[in-house]
Amino acid sequence: MNAKQLITKNTKIGEMVQLYPKTADIMLSWGLSCVGCSINVFESVEDGARVHGQMSDKEIDALLKELNKVAKPIKKLKAGHFYITERALESIKEIALEEKKVGYGLRIKIKVEDNENVYDLQFRKNSKENDEVFCLKGQSLFLDKSSYKRLKGLQMDYLDNNMVSGFKFDKVNN
Repeated sequence: MNAKQLITKNTKIGEMVQLYPKTADIMLSWGLSCVGCSINVFESVEDGARVHGQMSDKEIDALLKELNKVAKPIKKLKAGHFYITERALESIKEIALEEKKVGYGLRIKIKVEDNENVYDLQFRKNSKENDEVFCLKGQSLFLDKSSYKRLKGLQMDYLDNNMVSGFKFDKVNN
């Protein structure tokens, strides 16, 4: 396989589907229902193909080639020390359109509930006085000042697959 492939034999199925949701349909079209299995976070593409599909090396290579056709590098934009993927930014714009909030900024605030971070996302016409304000590709982001410090080194992405859809905040992988 080409060294530039984003999905390899060793890629975990759960991670692949999370990053590239269209791969779930491809796996299913090959008869591999392991995309919906609870152990897919531990199972590699090769393991799933061999165990569930009894595939040969040649078939696995063909599967990987097809999977990599839909896998695109995840582009991320920087807002100070916080990152947002283009996929998340596009989803914000789509949601704003659906909610008739085009031209509004998305305000991000972290609330702590039961020792867990809860991300409060709201469309607002204007930022609040102490918000950190960024504009990325025409979309305003208003980051609550106290939350901005806690957002350092985090990346906001949007996931949409057969198991979950919504915004996700993770540590940045460089």
